[in-house]
Amino acid sequence: MAKAKTPAGRPPEQKQSTPRPRTKALSQDCRCKCSGVCTITGSDSVQAGTSRQYEVEVKFVRNLGCKPGTSECEHVNTAWAKGGQRGGAVTLVNQHKDHVDVRVAAGTAAGTFTLRATPEVTCKCKGPTDITRPCTMQFDEVTISVEV
Repeated sequence: MAKAKTPAGRPPEQKQSTPRPRTKALSQDCRCKCSGVCTITGSDSVQAGTSRQYEVEVKFVRNLGCKPGTSECEHVNTAWAKGGQRGGAVTLVNQHKDHVDVRVAAGTAAGTFTLRATPEVTCKCKGPTDITRPCTMQFDEVTISVEV
C-alpha cells in the first residue's frame, strides 16, 4: 500500500498537538486535604434556666497533597448542631467558629442532648498561583446532661 502524498508529491504534514502546560498548583488542588482532629471542651452538664459556653479546638495533623512546606490549613468556621429529645428547650446562641453558648430553658426536665461541632476548613497550596479550596473534617459530638 502506498503512502498518501499531497498533489505536489510531498507527504502530508503531521498535525502537532500543542503540549498543555503542566501546572503543579492544579494537580495539588485536586489532592489538597487537611487532616486533623477537633475536640469540644466544656462542662458535661447544664442547669435548667442557665447557659454555658462550649469551645471547639482544631488541631491540624497534616496537609495531604501539597509539596512539603507549601501548604497551610485554616479553620474558618464551625457548623454547630444539637440533637436529642430536648426540642426547643435547648438553643444554641452566639455561634462562632471557636465557641457557642448553649441555653437551656427554665423548667426543662432532666435528660440529655448532644452537641456537635463540624469545623469548616480551607486548604491552601502555595505555588505559581495560590489555590485555596474548602475541606471537610470529622466532627466531634458530646452528650450533655440537663440538671434541674
